[in-house]
Amino acid sequence: MKLARRTAIIVAATSIVAASLVFITYTFIASQTQGWNMQKAERHIALVQPAIRADARFQHVDLAAFTSDNGCLLIQGYVTTEQALSDLQRIIAQSRPPVLTKFAVYVIPDEPSQK
Repeated sequence: MKLARRTAIIVAATSIVAASLVFITYTFIASQTQGWNMQKAERHIALVQPAIRADARFQHVDLAAFTSDNGCLLIQGYVTTEQALSDLQRIIAQSRPPVLTKFAVYVIPDEPSQK
């Protein structure tokens, strides 16, 4: 009977230690993941931003590494036509970002010129 109880105590103690190690490791890795993903986003911005800047339709669009969702690529700003928004989304998708991409780009038409 003593052997069974001792075995149960050893199994319980081992389980508690293992669970603690998993929790600590997961917490550390999760916090590091955000930094890693933001670095990936920054490197990707350096690759794709010249194409975005070369097109005047995207002059009010910014790209940034962002903390949301454990690190992502944030595209924000505005364009003046639905076609420009579609083209921007296509350019970003074709660049195959290595992290989640969030768009906060709105269509705001140009004001008609006053005469």
